[in-house]
Amino acid sequence: MTKPFAYEGSISYGTLRPRDLISAFSHALEDLNPMEAKGIRQDHKAVYRVLDAGLWDFVEEATLNDDRWPGVETGRWRRTWLEKSDSCLEALQDALEAQTPDGYYFGAHEGDGADFGFWPVEPTEW
Repeated sequence: MTKPFAYEGSISYGTLRPRDLISAFSHALEDLNPMEAKGIRQDHKAVYRVLDAGLWDFVEEATLNDDRWPGVETGRWRRTWLEKSDSCLEALQDALEAQTPDGYYFGAHEGDGADFGFWPVEPTEW
């Protein structure tokens, strides 16, 4: 039998938007390992500046809409922004996986790909 884990269950559900996942994953990591959370925040300053300032929608729209910026190749900005946000999200996922005790996994729920959290591993999966 697996020991109870305080974070068992969902920490983010119903969304796959990177800003929502980064926010939820960051809050969980801050509780589980504040030093690791601080390091990720430092390593991904640009992403957190945009998130903390409430400018995520603006940045996404600006990097998607070539018509708004005539003569500027926003595709390059879009790729750069996606790389930065994806890198931050990957770092958070790796850090949360590292905090997961034996008998649990961190990730999407088997029955719902938009439900992220800490889930018990079925004994047959060990």
